[in-house]
Amino acid sequence: MTAAQSSAPVALDLRHASKVFGTATVLDDVNLQIRSGEIHAIVGQNGSGKSTLAKILSGFHLPEPGAEIDLFGHTYEFPISDDGRESLHFVHQDLGLVESLSILDNIGLSHGYRTGRFGNVDWKHSRRRARDVLAGFDLDHLDVDAPISTLTASQQAIVAIARGLLGWKSETGTLVLDETTAALPHEEVEVLIASVRKVVARGAGVLYITHRLDEVFAFADRVSVLRDGQLVATRDTDSLTREELVALMVGDHLGETRRPLPAADEIAFSCRGLSSDGLHDIDLVVRKGEIVGVAGILGSGRELVADAIVGASRRHSGVLEVEGRPVKASSPRQSMKEGFAFVPRDRLLRGIVPKLPVRENITLANLDDIKKNGRLRGKVEDAEVHGWIQAVGLRPPDPDRPVITLSGGNQQKVLLARALRLNPAVLILDEPTQGIDVGAKSAIYELLRETAARGTAIVLCTAEPEDMPDVCHRVIVMRGGTVVDELAESRLNRNDLLISCAS
Repeated sequence: MTAAQSSAPVALDLRHASKVFGTATVLDDVNLQIRSGEIHAIVGQNGSGKSTLAKILSGFHLPEPGAEIDLFGHTYEFPISDDGRESLHFVHQDLGLVESLSILDNIGLSHGYRTGRFGNVDWKHSRRRARDVLAGFDLDHLDVDAPISTLTASQQAIVAIARGLLGWKSETGTLVLDETTAALPHEEVEVLIASVRKVVARGAGVLYITHRLDEVFAFADRVSVLRDGQLVATRDTDSLTREELVALMVGDHLGETRRPLPAADEIAFSCRGLSSDGLHDIDLVVRKGEIVGVAGILGSGRELVADAIVGASRRHSGVLEVEGRPVKASSPRQSMKEGFAFVPRDRLLRGIVPKLPVRENITLANLDDIKKNGRLRGKVEDAEVHGWIQAVGLRPPDPDRPVITLSGGNQQKVLLARALRLNPAVLILDEPTQGIDVGAKSAIYELLRETAARGTAIVLCTAEPEDMPDVCHRVIVMRGGTVVDELAESRLNRNDLLISCAS
């Protein structure tokens, strides 16, 4: 933090914030200050309390009695009154967009519509407003009447961010970004931060909740670390190393990463001539115990591969085999019967069943192993579920907790447990570490290495190529919907991989 920032007024001063759910203390007496003109990052492992803190500030959760907050010198108790809320703006991880509505109407839902003398909506003004706000993110080419569901995940995130910044006029406000960059590639994060810095330059404070440590060091002035619901440190980012920050998050240094064991010679999965909308003649061979990564920038086709393999999107052509057997894989359900397990990217829409607890989300894909004479065997189910909860490091380790109340990273762990429980011949993963902190990511990668060591073939599609050299045997690089490069052995390093993806 610069000298000017350290002497700037305090934009937000939160004191004695605690939150208890049942017997679990999720936040424990947290005190946090954000100054005018600074970007203040919050980091911590999944389940550390980051999102709960944001939800307390937004009014979604009430803290325990005794908490209070100052907003530019004005003290408020919880719930914060309307005049205090005018200085708080939020963009959350789940974005809060209505997919069936247009860009135009999603903006209108938050900011209203200008009307004429007789109450009719001034659509010309609304369209101009929508295009103007999208122009700041180089998205003014989008059709503002198009449904949100037709946009890519990154475009949806940018619309939510743009909507959150629209109408920001106060120079004494605080903008809270809660994991809003989780689905964004690096170049679009740069665009976002450029806009955020304009807000900061006017004197606002920014609370930047993220799991991406590179972004913390690139953009934030200070960083606070939550661990098990407690604020354990606040530091200037220019006085920290990445290793020191990780140690603060996990309580100790992470163990050294290790490459996966060598794969077998026997082929577990192959596809030849795989084509679909956006993909052209993809050939891929994965051996037993091998982890093959699929990398590429947004729009390269990388984000389409997993769905095409398991039949979640329509294939135009292609021959697939599992352990030498031709398979149809015409749908995710069919592919599961043929030896696949699949962890999808959009966990809220296609992964978890929100109304069910953790236990049923883990076991629902296959109940045969825990049934006898048509009835569930409770003790067998309990033993299995607790074993998988421990294996994936779920926090909190409560099988009866509603899965929707978990953090995004822990929901992802539930999906991974469900997939691994099937003991598949081929495991297809689409962005399995999206929204996951560095500690949980390391644990999941270690779990993938162990799974591969037992003979499972793994296809790992991810927008985070910098992690691939530590977990993959080989990586194929996509561009224009086809495979343009393959990296292995000495070429499988971070620099060569990033260069190949960007070429």
